[in-house]
Amino acid sequence: MTDSMPPPSNTEFFRALAERSRDVIYYHQVEPESRFVYVNRAVTAVTGYAPQDFYEDPELYLKILLADDAPLLQAYRDKPELLAKPLQLRWKHRNGTITLTEFVITPFSSKGRVVATQGVGRALSGPESRDATDVHAALVRARARLVGEADTITVCTCCRSLRQADGRWIRIADLVSSAFAAWPRHTICDRCAKGIYGEPDEG
Repeated sequence: MTDSMPPPSNTEFFRALAERSRDVIYYHQVEPESRFVYVNRAVTAVTGYAPQDFYEDPELYLKILLADDAPLLQAYRDKPELLAKPLQLRWKHRNGTITLTEFVITPFSSKGRVVATQGVGRALSGPESRDATDVHAALVRARARLVGEADTITVCTCCRSLRQADGRWIRIADLVSSAFAAWPRHTICDRCAKGIYGEPDEG
C-alpha cells in the first residue's frame, strides 16, 4: 500500500453529480477522528437514514451493519489491500428489512496508515439478492468460525476436519450443515467416479 493523500474538498460540481446519483457515495475520515465528511442522498433509499444521521453519529454504519458481517468488515479494515475487490455487506434498514449492498472502496493512507476511505455502492435487488444474502450470510458465519488471527484455515492431515477459531475441531459435513442449515447429501462427483471406476463403456 503506497502513501496517498486524501482528495481535496468536495467541489460544487462534484456535489451536483453525486446528489443526482442513485449510487451511495461517501467520504469517511478515519484519522485523527472518525467522521463522515460527505454522504449523498442515495444513502436514504438504501438504509432509511438521511445523510445528516451519519454526520451526527459517525458510528451509525456499524450499528446498522448485520452482526454476521462484522468479521468481514473487520478483515477488510485490517488488510486494506482486500479493498481492491468489491465488498458485499448487509444493513438493517430503518423499516426493519435487510438490504444487501455492494461497495467499491478506495482507502487513502499516510505513512502506512489508512486515514480515510471513499466509497461508491448500490443495493442489490431481486430474487438473486435474496439468494445471495442467504449464501453470503452462511459463508460469513463459516469464515468467522474457522479463520483465526493468522488468517489461515487449519486442516487435519488425517481426517480433513477443520479447526475452529476457538480450538475445537469440526467435520466439513457438520460445518456445511450448521452454516447453511441443511443436511449434506453424499454422492460421488464425476472426477472421483472416473478415477475409481474408469471411463464408462460406450458400447
